[in-house]
Amino acid sequence: MDARFKGKARLFVLSAVVFISGLSGNVSAEIYKWSDSENKTIYSDRPPQMKVRMLSAERGKVPVNYMDWKSTPKVKFYDNSSLKRVFKSKKQTARVISKKRDPCVHYRKQIDGIQSQLRAGYTEPKGNKLRAKRRALSNRLYRECR
Repeated sequence: MDARFKGKARLFVLSAVVFISGLSGNVSAEIYKWSDSENKTIYSDRPPQMKVRMLSAERGKVPVNYMDWKSTPKVKFYDNSSLKRVFKSKKQTARVISKKRDPCVHYRKQIDGIQSQLRAGYTEPKGNKLRAKRRALSNRLYRECR
């Protein structure tokens, strides 16, 4: 490729990114609420044309393109309500409740065990299996234990 072509391509991509980011600004709308002659409540972004009883006109509090991604995390929640079995000892019950309550501790212990096995040294096939298992556990830990 020619050096001039690369420079023009980069300039084009940069200008396209700047243009698109300029279009994605926050948009908000004024919302009108009124009741008509039949006592129906009407919502609109335009004011009413005829004389009607105005209930409210308020500025949109949240931008239209607003998305709160933190309010909906992909986290599994564990509670004790699913434990209906009665155990013989309180120690046994506490152990089961702690396992149900916090799987993150279990994931960390498994990852530590795999790490120590890998440090001990394994041949290629078993080492690859251990690394794959460690990756899977790390992904679970990341997704479920934020």
